[in-house]
Amino acid sequence: MVAIQLGEIWLTHHNIDAVFFIVQWLPLYLAWGAMVAIALLYRKSDPEHKPNWHIQL
Repeated sequence: MVAIQLGEIWLTHHNIDAVFFIVQWLPLYLAWGAMVAIALLYRKSDPEHKPNWHIQL
């Protein structure tokens, strides 16, 4: 999604509006980071979690 935004800026030859860019994309990255952190914490706190190293494809 960021690549699309940067591509649009490049094609239209406009300068990057940093405030607009941060306001538009920062919430997305914060939400993504929070979901990753929650998933990692949940996975580490699960006593039944065992690595799937024995599974062969």
